[in-house]
Amino acid sequence: MRGRLLLLVAMCVATAASAGAQQGRTPAAKQPAKRVQQPRRCVLEFERPAQREGVRVEPFAGNENYYIGGDVRLKCRGQNVRVGADSVESINGEVVRFITKAYYRDDDLSLKADTLTYYQQGERLEARGNVIVVNLADSSTLKGPHLDYLRAVRGVRDSAEAVSMLRPTLTVVPKRAKGDTASKGPYVIVADLLRGFGSSRLSGRGNVTIDRDDLVGRGDSLLYTTGTAGQTILTGTPASWRRTGADSFTVTGRDIRLALTDEVLDDLRAYGDGKVVQDSTRVTGDSVALQFVDGKLARTDAWGKETLAHVTREGYDIVGDSVAIVAPGEELQSINVFGRGQLQNPIDTAVKTTPTDSAGTAPDRDTLWGNRIEARFAQVDSAGTRLTRVTFIEAIGSARSLMTQSVERNGVTTPTVNYSLADTITITMKAHPGNGFEEVRMRGNVQGLQLETASVGKKVAVPATRRTP
Repeated sequence: MRGRLLLLVAMCVATAASAGAQQGRTPAAKQPAKRVQQPRRCVLEFERPAQREGVRVEPFAGNENYYIGGDVRLKCRGQNVRVGADSVESINGEVVRFITKAYYRDDDLSLKADTLTYYQQGERLEARGNVIVVNLADSSTLKGPHLDYLRAVRGVRDSAEAVSMLRPTLTVVPKRAKGDTASKGPYVIVADLLRGFGSSRLSGRGNVTIDRDDLVGRGDSLLYTTGTAGQTILTGTPASWRRTGADSFTVTGRDIRLALTDEVLDDLRAYGDGKVVQDSTRVTGDSVALQFVDGKLARTDAWGKETLAHVTREGYDIVGDSVAIVAPGEELQSINVFGRGQLQNPIDTAVKTTPTDSAGTAPDRDTLWGNRIEARFAQVDSAGTRLTRVTFIEAIGSARSLMTQSVERNGVTTPTVNYSLADTITITMKAHPGNGFEEVRMRGNVQGLQLETASVGKKVAVPATRRTP
């Protein structure tokens, strides 16, 4: 049997060869790299005779229509490739259909479907109905009702391509890092359409969902690439990534890019209306970038153009053209603001509002402005509780400060307000367990105003001047 049907198995062999080439296999040391060869043709033969009566031994010679029934099992001579179905038919020698319980298997791939149809023109295999594809190398599985496979053939296409529609489900088993005995759990990817290019690229369109035991992604489209520049790109209006667990966070944006090494999160960037929410931390900007060390968030950057970047953390509100937060081990170390910077301290609940604020107006907050602002923090222990305390703040360039302190006189506590301008304002805080300012220094074009309601003397009533006759 050397007719058109033989091309089907040749196509199947191409799948195995292409997958092997794209899994990063390298030759032994000091050996020249071997050139990837085109899959060799296959000669089909019966693995066993068909069981239904009337079967021809040479059914595919010529260009007529033929039919074979009865649990047809074929194999590729000299290769571990098998294909079969309950029935097989050939239409003009150009279209071959495997009908009912169709299957294909080789060293790397197992495919099952209700029907398989091979088109010689275009080298395309169509799987329809209850399609199940298993990658035998990593146990990844694709399930769905509709799959097209286009084989890599010289002069037709350079690499194999697979397209699955009608919301297929792809389950990917990640590789474990060296020495890692704990499984990270599989990724489950669902979309209206999934398209794969070998094992190096995957794209998805239409209501994409990505689920793992510790990561959840949602978007309108997906692009996944492997290699040294490999990454996962999720887009939408907006798209979102959420990490679950004790150190959970959620990132949203129109374009989110995720990078992992050995399934540990390294880098995550959100472009277009980026937003990060983690516990009491809120980060917003045109773009937001997160960097991780050993799975822990170590640095957060936010940029803004028309809308300034805005960060809320540890009770502080920070605004600027760009904001960089350094927090190794997820412990706040420093905050740097560049361009149109503003930093507000946490609300001081010890400062009482005036009677005119009884409607609920929030107390005044210490605020610092500058073209560049740097704030440094330290972790301290307070009665067994670990707290984050600011130790140093500096504003450079058109610096301004608004500070409030509580002033007590005669048992009455009232706020003192200080507003200052200078080229540079440097503030050093008292060491723990102290509280408040240790020193405030201003340099260059210093101006200021201080209001202390408690120290303002009472007005003295002046008696009217007695008229003399």
